[in-house]
Amino acid sequence: ADDSNDENVVIVANSDIAAQYLLEFERRWAEAVQPDPEDLRCEWKAGE
Repeated sequence: ADDSNDENVVIVANSDIAAQYLLEFERRWAEAVQPDPEDLRCEWKAGE
């Protein structure tokens, strides 16, 4: 985990299915937006 993380690895043996998956992934990736850091704040307080 110090250098890489493969928790989200998807292995697809069929090259046609893999190509379809990659195309869809790239479409979704292109639509992604960087979250606003203010939306990621943690409201947790010690002792609660």
